[in-house]
Amino acid sequence: MKSIKKASLYIILGLLISSCKKENTNTIPTVITIDITEITSNSAVVSSEITSNGGDVIIERGICLNTEPNPTISNVKISNSALSGKITSEILGLGSYKKYYVRAYAINSIGVAYGDEKSFLTDSILLPSLGTFTLIKSSSQFISGTTPTNTFPFGVNAHLSGSIISTGGGTIISKGLCWSNKANNSISNSVIIDSTSGNTISATIAHLPIDSIFYARAFATNETGTVYSEEFLINTSSIDSILPGGNIVVYKPNIYIYPKIKTQLQVSLSFPQGGNVIKSIPDYGTGWNVTVEPSGLIDNAYGYLFYESKQPNVWQKQEGWILHKSELKAFFNRNMTEYGFKGQEITDFVDYWIPLLSDEYYSIYPQEQTIINSVITLNISQKPENILRLYYLIEGSKIKPSSKITIPTIDKSFNRNGYFVTEWGVVL
Repeated sequence: MKSIKKASLYIILGLLISSCKKENTNTIPTVITIDITEITSNSAVVSSEITSNGGDVIIERGICLNTEPNPTISNVKISNSALSGKITSEILGLGSYKKYYVRAYAINSIGVAYGDEKSFLTDSILLPSLGTFTLIKSSSQFISGTTPTNTFPFGVNAHLSGSIISTGGGTIISKGLCWSNKANNSISNSVIIDSTSGNTISATIAHLPIDSIFYARAFATNETGTVYSEEFLINTSSIDSILPGGNIVVYKPNIYIYPKIKTQLQVSLSFPQGGNVIKSIPDYGTGWNVTVEPSGLIDNAYGYLFYESKQPNVWQKQEGWILHKSELKAFFNRNMTEYGFKGQEITDFVDYWIPLLSDEYYSIYPQEQTIINSVITLNISQKPENILRLYYLIEGSKIKPSSKITIPTIDKSFNRNGYFVTEWGVVL
């Protein structure tokens, strides 16, 4: 009887041992990393598949990644609720132009299994690309409750609009326009932000003072940097005078006076065909009453008399020169010297105008004394022995003008003997 009981006990123990051995045959899962697709500057999609659960229930699965080889779930992991079969996992928030290593993983009660390692390089973020922009000017009147940018009751609105063709693979952080009274603006100048969503840029500079020049261009900024559109010259004097034959402003004429001895002079301007002075230094009023040294120093303060005026547009455009912007500085130095200007007179011109001329090509038409006198007469109480008056009508363009113009013959008869006066100006 005892032997039967012993045998039964051994059988039961054997069954228990056999049962335990069977449970231990479970293993970690088998998982594979299939492919990496849809790679951008900050995201990618990884596909993976569990080919075996190891005889056990899958607790968790997904992918793990790192910027170093052999990523594990202790690095970055992205889990997925689908606990069997093939899945795709989207990775977001990646850095641009970085190499990442990725592996699929699956977990059961036995442990963690990893698929084969794959790597990929995210795209770099480029600068945005801008399309063509347009500038529309309109007159404006300050209304109650607004703060004007100038002291004039009327002004000019300048509206710039266009589109962002490409974000460069990044996110547009800021967009709008930048502007000032000088060329080559950037976001370090005055900026108007366009806060609207989407890939358009639309912004308005309001209440600009009349009879002035400003420059503006659109910009867009992403993670890589800022890109700018072409730059627009905003001539606020032309808002009511853009038709042929209308009024036109002469910008920054400078009058240099060189008497033989210290002399008090009355200097005034008249406009035979109509017109008026709109700006001046010193104050013009009804004319200048000044004391001038032989060196040209005026009232112990000024090197020249400055004014701007508006008068009929009767300037000649038959004779002139067509130049690339890279030629302008050398041209004006040479050309003004040939006409009879010297030293500081030329320096004043070049230093002021060259930075403002930012188009690719320019047509330059000289306006000599006969033409100038017909629209703006210079009256000086003691008549100079010699006088030189020269304006340049300057037209800019993005491409080289196809029309031909006659090269002028330069009048070199002016001499700087005795008591003389020189004057230069620009019609832009």
